[in-house]
Amino acid sequence: MPYRVDGYVRLGDREALQTLRAHRAAMLDSAKAIPGMDTSRTIATLAEDIEIIDAGLARLSPQREQQEFAPAGLNPIREAGVGYASQSRTAVAPPNHR
Repeated sequence: MPYRVDGYVRLGDREALQTLRAHRAAMLDSAKAIPGMDTSRTIATLAEDIEIIDAGLARLSPQREQQEFAPAGLNPIREAGVGYASQSRTAVAPPNHR
């Protein structure tokens, strides 16, 4: 679950996280409603999943989304080259084949 949530956070996909959370919450409600069966491990796992998803949603605050997806020139992090190793490389034109 952490890798899946991290991927959605990196993509900035709030909708996918919200859908995933709603699905896990529905599963949690269903697990709690099963009579005569020990669903405590399932309930604990689903509750943990929801906590991980909530943490991912918190990482997608509106301010952070604007910073990560701002066009070049508007993002101080991107301008400083933090986390963007490819910015330090110069573009090289491919050889001209005839």
